[in-house]
Amino acid sequence: MPIGTPPDVVNKMSAAFQATMRDPAIIKYCEENDFGDLGYLGPEKIKEFYISEAKKFKTLVDKAGVSLD
Repeated sequence: MPIGTPPDVVNKMSAAFQATMRDPAIIKYCEENDFGDLGYLGPEKIKEFYISEAKKFKTLVDKAGVSLD
């Protein structure tokens, strides 16, 4: 969510995300596609996770020389 999103909205979205990640069909899909379990992450931890992943993949994209041209 954008910076400055009200905390009550962040918490509501976080609760919805966590509930979704506990759905058996979602769990099965994630397991079948080698996704990690993100349902345990709250708003701050998920933010840290996405920042970390973005940095990791940016490095891979830069090394591969990929561009959007």
